[in-house]
Amino acid sequence: MILLIRDSPRLAAPTRTIVDLVVDVVAVSPPTEPYNMNSAVADGVVMKDPLTVSKNKTINDTTRLCLSYPDMSIYISRQSLFDLVTTLRQRPNDSLIVVANIDFYGNYIDFGLPSQRVLSTPNAGGPSLMSEAMSAELIDRLVGIRKLLTEMEVQYTTKGPITDYACYSVSTSQALGVSVTRAMAYARRFTSQDAMRLMKKKLCGINKSTKTVSNYKFERQILHVWAENGTDANIVYRTCAKIPKHIRNNTIILITIINMDSVFGSN
Repeated sequence: MILLIRDSPRLAAPTRTIVDLVVDVVAVSPPTEPYNMNSAVADGVVMKDPLTVSKNKTINDTTRLCLSYPDMSIYISRQSLFDLVTTLRQRPNDSLIVVANIDFYGNYIDFGLPSQRVLSTPNAGGPSLMSEAMSAELIDRLVGIRKLLTEMEVQYTTKGPITDYACYSVSTSQALGVSVTRAMAYARRFTSQDAMRLMKKKLCGINKSTKTVSNYKFERQILHVWAENGTDANIVYRTCAKIPKHIRNNTIILITIINMDSVFGSN
């Protein structure tokens, strides 16, 4: 699949992000209570129940919300989105595991400036450029980001694990570090043993990079895990739930399933 980047990318983070939208529409009532929602719009994203057929349909806590853009749709449960908002804004010391599904369609991604910067700036090597660019794009749409530093621009006091990019969240007023990885195994099935090795390595690396970063101060980090299918995502989710809290620290673990081969290929 060929990805076409628009000549005029979005010039700034959205003025209203998914987090802002959730505060307005979802967080007004606890996720355990039914609520009525037709749709809500924030800078091109339509938030709706994909199964809604009537104007005043009641949606319960098990509803999966569809955040629809012209180039992709993001599917996530109402509870997960509510937990993401409250953890980012109100629980700075807590970790969280969130799962979402990204449905990419068409032949272009409307990359904003943060992801464009990832694509155009040299990285530390490795076949993960598109996975990092798509991560920056998703994080931008979720919380709005500014002042992105790529992995070659983030400096550390000692050699060791590094973070893929650093950014400032507009919606939550936080300095974030983001580490990106892919739940995959070559020429065989991805297993729970693979997941445990990968997650422990990444989470321990995040804890170390938070301590050794010198030109930034991570208030918290996001471990963004791409998965090719729901089976692999479930393996990662169950594995992360078993990892001790002192290793997860206050890291947000974002597991996203996406139907884009280039995220998992060499690029």
